[in-house]
Amino acid sequence: MRIAYDNLINNDLLLSVSSENSNYPVSNLDSSILTTTWRTLTHDSESVIFDAGAGNVFDIDVVLISGHNLTSAATITVQTDDDVAFGSPTVNTVLTWRDSHIIGYITGGERYVKFIFDDPTNPLDYIEIGKIYAGSFLQMSPSSNLPFKVLNQRNDVIQVTDQGALYGSPGVSRRVFQYDFMHTSDTMIESLRTVLDTVGNYSPIYLLNYDLTFTHHDICYGRIVNNLEETILGGKQNTYSLQIEECK
Repeated sequence: MRIAYDNLINNDLLLSVSSENSNYPVSNLDSSILTTTWRTLTHDSESVIFDAGAGNVFDIDVVLISGHNLTSAATITVQTDDDVAFGSPTVNTVLTWRDSHIIGYITGGERYVKFIFDDPTNPLDYIEIGKIYAGSFLQMSPSSNLPFKVLNQRNDVIQVTDQGALYGSPGVSRRVFQYDFMHTSDTMIESLRTVLDTVGNYSPIYLLNYDLTFTHHDICYGRIVNNLEETILGGKQNTYSLQIEECK
């Protein structure tokens, strides 16, 4: 079980973008809302490059692409290099398409990172991306107890009058993951404190649950709902719970 929480790329580090629709600028990638998107002007060889700055590098273990309209025929490439020309990139990885969150594990430690999207048969004639994540992840050790709960929670708005008449507005369904952890070291608890200090209860993380092929539960883009409440067992072994609510 892994949590990706510290995105190293943002609009301040944007170096260049191949194209953008002025109503859907690349700066939208900074939004936490996946439907607030960057939209290109074509669907061929569109790209975006981020620059860590002189003397700095992007230490990347995992990349994720969310809120996209890419088709299964698309070629999605991530490159890293210390040369902005990317003539012979240090990392040159083609990511496997997924209809939800696209994920790839890489080992990058260079100044520049580039994402290339080529989808020539896309019927919409443009490429749309809601979020790009590039950074590290926290490996949860030990993983959570089994069984754990996954709630399919709806946010429909319901009102019942005094006469019993029902009025409602449909919402959406969101997953809520409820985990309990046992026999956790002080070191792991400190790492979790770092996560919460970074994202709080307001900034989404990526939950990469158990099965790395995501057969049972897809990647969850969501926020940590609860506070970190530890039960101290002694001998540097602690228990705690996490509740993660899916964001759209």
